[in-house]
Amino acid sequence: MKSLSTQAMTGSLLWFSLLLPSINSVFAQNKSAGFDGCPCVDSQLSGLYNCQEDEIGNIQCWPPDFGASHCDTHDLGVNEDCENDPKPEFCLEKWCYVDVQKCKMSPERVFKSDYFPDEDDLFYSYSTCNSSEAAWKGYITTLPLKDKVLSVIIPALWYPGHYKRNASGSIAQWYDFDVYYNDSVPWEGWVIDYLEAVADLSSLAGLKYTTRSKGSDELFNSPWTASVADVSAGLSDMAASNFWITTERLKLAGFTTSVDVEKIYLFIPRPNESSASGSIFAPFSPRLWGTLVASMVFVALLLPLLADHDSHGTWCGRLQKEKWKEATILGRAWIATSVGLDSLLETLHGFFSGAPIYERGFGFPSKLLLVGYGFLVLVAVASYTANLAAFLSEKLAANYIGSMEEAIFYNAPICGHPALKEDLLQAWPEANFIYNEEAENYYTGMIEDYQNKKCDMLATAIDEILDDDYTFQLFCDMNLVSTGLVLEKQIAFPINPKYGGGFSKYFLDAANQGIIMSDYKRSGVERCSLKLNDFAQDEEDNPQLDVSNFSLPLFFLLATAVAAVAIKFCGAKRRRMGTDTIKLQTSTKGVVLERDEAVEKPSMMAKLEALAHLQDKQERLRRQQEDALKELMQQAEIDGK
Repeated sequence: MKSLSTQAMTGSLLWFSLLLPSINSVFAQNKSAGFDGCPCVDSQLSGLYNCQEDEIGNIQCWPPDFGASHCDTHDLGVNEDCENDPKPEFCLEKWCYVDVQKCKMSPERVFKSDYFPDEDDLFYSYSTCNSSEAAWKGYITTLPLKDKVLSVIIPALWYPGHYKRNASGSIAQWYDFDVYYNDSVPWEGWVIDYLEAVADLSSLAGLKYTTRSKGSDELFNSPWTASVADVSAGLSDMAASNFWITTERLKLAGFTTSVDVEKIYLFIPRPNESSASGSIFAPFSPRLWGTLVASMVFVALLLPLLADHDSHGTWCGRLQKEKWKEATILGRAWIATSVGLDSLLETLHGFFSGAPIYERGFGFPSKLLLVGYGFLVLVAVASYTANLAAFLSEKLAANYIGSMEEAIFYNAPICGHPALKEDLLQAWPEANFIYNEEAENYYTGMIEDYQNKKCDMLATAIDEILDDDYTFQLFCDMNLVSTGLVLEKQIAFPINPKYGGGFSKYFLDAANQGIIMSDYKRSGVERCSLKLNDFAQDEEDNPQLDVSNFSLPLFFLLATAVAAVAIKFCGAKRRRMGTDTIKLQTSTKGVVLERDEAVEKPSMMAKLEALAHLQDKQERLRRQQEDALKELMQQAEIDGK
């Protein structure tokens, strides 16, 4: 038995000796000093940083070799949050302090120490230890908010976003300042619900709601801008509402990440509906009209070049007459212009009448071109007729300004929201905006200016109107509707820069879990429609035809034009290079055509052209003979008398 025991022990030692290099290798890997280009440093923390006291009196201590020499999970056993179960993700990530100068020349990510920000030469890296800093960055960003009760300004009484109830239990109006400034009355509304839902997912101890200061009210007429100023002055940690990120407000304070987007529209008097008379050009887009006109000009200029020289003495034939040959350069230019204009007029007449021109004297190339042109005319006339009927049967809103470009063109006065003054000026410097910055309430001031005829339209957010019953009713009473887009403004919360990154992360984490601000919005009772939807829907139901709708007939016209030019060119080239010799002899029996035997057999086209030419010559000869015979008979009659 002892022998067996000795043998077993010997075998175990042998296996251990074989495994020892592998164990050492694993241990060395676990205690890695980082990648060569960005090694861990063997720096020691100064005694000053062995223990520190935070803002609320907690003392935090670190060992002298904390983060030094090698990659390790240095936060374990040191950071109190790593004592929790389950542990935060960053506690299990390896890192070490590194030489920043060497790491700059490597692909590794390096960061200044978050634990000891006053140490200028203390930098750390996770990537040199083959880890990720994402979990740590998320932790350190929200660390200032841990277990903190955040003070939050609510800028005004604004139902249903944020409101209070008076002693009778009714919803307090925006001008009920006694209720607003009473912090003992709780806040309600969808903004409060959204913010509380985000806070429930955070490490905050809670939220404490308060009001804006009356001192800021003396500087800013907008309660929202006054609240931003209070955050900037340190009177509160944050403000919560539908805050537009404007140029003016960005100069006062920082903001969280954007949580929503609001669109600013033009609001105009609802237009009267009338028949869409005068819209005869509506069926086709301007680009299609231009393409069709260009096609007509193209055909008009090409037809004279393709026509036979002696076709009824017109077009290209006119350029072969003696008048052309004897004319000066200016005279020839006039003849060519008249020929082109004549061709263009006939082409336009053919298009608008739906019957392309045709003459018996046209040769094969001209007829081929007219086939393609005729197909284009057929499609254009049929499409125009059908689409025009649809447009004329609609009821379109007439005589209204539907965009900022049109408002600028007519120099129409626009009542703008004073909080957007700088942004509107940057976006539309040529627009005629009017602002009532003296009004106690900006929306009320805009409406008063409109009612007093100081402007023809207003520029504001439709969500702001829908969320306020009083303003909503005013817009309905004035029969205003939204048209063109003016601006898009990001919605965010003004916040102390110390907490901005952390709360922004809370917003993003909440959005990933389906908690989105726009889903919490609750509008009041819909009192009327603020959208000019009839006109917009009709335009979508009957869109204008564009060039893309005419791709087939346009391509067919181009193909026939190319083929016609090719045929004309090849025919002219054969006539020039041929060796046929045609001799005409005059006799009492007519004209005799003698052919050179060495010439190749002419083509059918050449035969037809020669035959037509001979027939014309014969006709002229016959007429000459008849005229000569008449003269002889008249002379004979005279002689007989």
